[in-house]
Amino acid sequence: MAMLLCIVISALVLHHDKGPGTISNMLSCSRIFLAIGCLSACFLIPIRSVEAVPVVHRDTEASREVEEILESLSPAERVGQVFVVTFQGTSVAEDTPIFTMLSRKNVGGLVLSANNDNFDDRDDILRATRQLTDQLQRAAFEGSRWSIDETSLTKPLLVDNYVPLLIGVSHEGNGFPYTELIGGVTPLPSSMAVGATWSREASTMIGEIAGHELSQLGINLLLGPNLDVLQVPHPANPGDPGVRSFGANQYWVSQLGKAYVKGVHMGSKGRLAVIPMAFPGTGAA
Repeated sequence: MAMLLCIVISALVLHHDKGPGTISNMLSCSRIFLAIGCLSACFLIPIRSVEAVPVVHRDTEASREVEEILESLSPAERVGQVFVVTFQGTSVAEDTPIFTMLSRKNVGGLVLSANNDNFDDRDDILRATRQLTDQLQRAAFEGSRWSIDETSLTKPLLVDNYVPLLIGVSHEGNGFPYTELIGGVTPLPSSMAVGATWSREASTMIGEIAGHELSQLGINLLLGPNLDVLQVPHPANPGDPGVRSFGANQYWVSQLGKAYVKGVHMGSKGRLAVIPMAFPGTGAA
């Protein structure tokens, strides 16, 4: 920079010497001093060093473990993991279709519903539901411990590639039909009732209750909440969200939905995955 400053000053001085007249010389001198001042400022203004943004590597222990499990699965087992199924009743006996799906087909998840009689309310529905989810996970675990050697179809191999089964349920509040499990759990308000509070704290509290109770029953996948924006209600349309929506304001629907999901994760201590609905959506989502 010092060398550049000297060159510029020399050039301006030479130009000044060639110009005739006092006024021209004065103007030239002014230009020289202006150039000197500007170039000097370059040395006086501190230049802040730019540091490279560190690259965050997400190669965590958890992700490495997931990759190892995925590599241990056969192609057929990987395909099975992308399926989420339903089944009838509450039996997971070895002669039932659901036992075969879990122990032989390695399906990745299932959804419980009252329409399929998955909740036995003849005695203690909460105890029966917990026993059911335990039996489902046991069937998936036992099935994951055995694989078939491709060179010999009759030779089972003992392996360790257990992937926990996703057990989902709809639990949106306001009772049936969008809350499948009703007996024995805390009655929750509809999303629109929560939206009427305009309170993130209230939404978080409702989500925390749902997350805690469902996770205690062995459920680890929540289908909801509904994040459609209900700007123009269509009550005659069967697909209309109705009171399942938090409201008509995009901002508040997003904020209350985010608070609800946060509460679910808090209540379940991170053991409950959440799938907000609905795609593609019937409101202004």
